[in-house]
Amino acid sequence: MPSRRTFTLSIAALALARPPGAAAQAYPSKPIRVVVPYPPGGTTDVVARLVGGKLTEAWGQPVVVENKSGALGMIGTEAGARAAPDGYTLTLGNNSTHAANAAMFDKPAIDLLRDVQPIATAARSRHVLVVPVASPYRSMKELIDAGRQKSLTYASSSAGSASHLISETLRLRNQMNATHVPYRGVAPAAVDVISGQVDFMTATLGGVEQYLQAGKLRALAITGSNRHKAHPDLPSFKELGFEYLDADAWFAFYAPAGTPRAIAEKLAREITRIVGLPDVQDKLATAGFEPLVTGFDAIEAFHAREFQRWTEMVRTVGVKASS
Repeated sequence: MPSRRTFTLSIAALALARPPGAAAQAYPSKPIRVVVPYPPGGTTDVVARLVGGKLTEAWGQPVVVENKSGALGMIGTEAGARAAPDGYTLTLGNNSTHAANAAMFDKPAIDLLRDVQPIATAARSRHVLVVPVASPYRSMKELIDAGRQKSLTYASSSAGSASHLISETLRLRNQMNATHVPYRGVAPAAVDVISGQVDFMTATLGGVEQYLQAGKLRALAITGSNRHKAHPDLPSFKELGFEYLDADAWFAFYAPAGTPRAIAEKLAREITRIVGLPDVQDKLATAGFEPLVTGFDAIEAFHAREFQRWTEMVRTVGVKASS
């Protein structure tokens, strides 16, 4: 009769003999966790729950969103990166958590290039610069001229956010006298801009679309290579000559480094399929997003390019997480 050791070795040998891709064929066989590095209800959370719900429908395994906020998203990002690399823990990150934060922190807890495996993008939200509807500034030129002649204030969703980085880049490049007023989220910041307590802010379109539609805010410019179909009269930063402000918010799924390639590719194919569904695109549009399709073959180049773009912006502005 074979010994227990012989039996164990035989099982291990059988596992090693499984053909490549067999693990991906069996995947997923249990619930999948998606870490969102922000509180429930935010823009990243919305995308995670929309795609996660469709993954549940497609694969028959629950996709559970776990919100782990704090430290500009680094707490959740680190938790996702340190999970087992088996495809059962994903992180929905963005331009802040998986790019800008590498330069925002003096000693990041993880390496945002080497400790994560990009899977696929899901959506983007353009950034838009807004002022109160009663503001005397009706163009970027008028706003900049005012900031050179007197003291202005600008709001952001938080210190170190893309909202902060873009507005501060505008201030620095145009020698404006504008004081940063950070908030805890885009909603309270928008409320104070609407009331005129703050002169302007940069925010994701999804974060302020309801106020634009209600006529409470006025937009002066938007990111993107072309005009937004919902705002055809709104010029882009690019066409106004502010190419350095043209940086969209994006949302992408990541797995821990070392996740089997076959599983990563299977995830990427399914996420890309889901993002292309008409009802998903309609729901994204309603929330102020646009679908962003970057499959597995292109995702690593996308991540490296955006990593460089956002870390350079952080270094130019000089902001740190401790500020």
